Amino acid sequence: MGFRNGAFAKVWKIEHGTRADGSVGNYSVCNLTVSRKNKQTDKYEKEFQDGFVRFVGDAHNKIQGKEIPNNGLTIKIGGCDVTNRYNQQTKKTYVNYIVFDFEFPDNSQQNNTKTKHDIFAEIDDETPF
Repeated sequence: MGFRNGAFAKVWKIEHGTRADGSVGNYSVCNLTVSRKNKQTDKYEKEFQDGFVRFVGDAHNKIQGKEIPNNGLTIKIGGCDVTNRYNQQTKKTYVNYIVFDFEFPDNSQQNNTKTKHDIFAEIDDETPF
């Protein structure tokens, strides 16, 4: 699964970006993980983890003022991108993860305490067959 459109992710920490002059920027930097369930062990394993995922545009506006529960804030990534840049002087490649939009799985824009299993169980309950 990994970092991609449609992936369920957990936000663990939010910091508001600052410009070089010290003013508040128009982005947030989040610590984000994406996990998947190992069918053999029945435990969740991290597939993606980064402490510097930028939330810009709609994603930045939606994440503003949200409190992070102890078990993380669950989101479904709507739009995202990955870019990289090679610095010739330092001979290092820098990878940037960006989220443009996301939704809360319960569509309420409130802190979500449901697990993926709960969400899929609700979907199963709603299917007519």
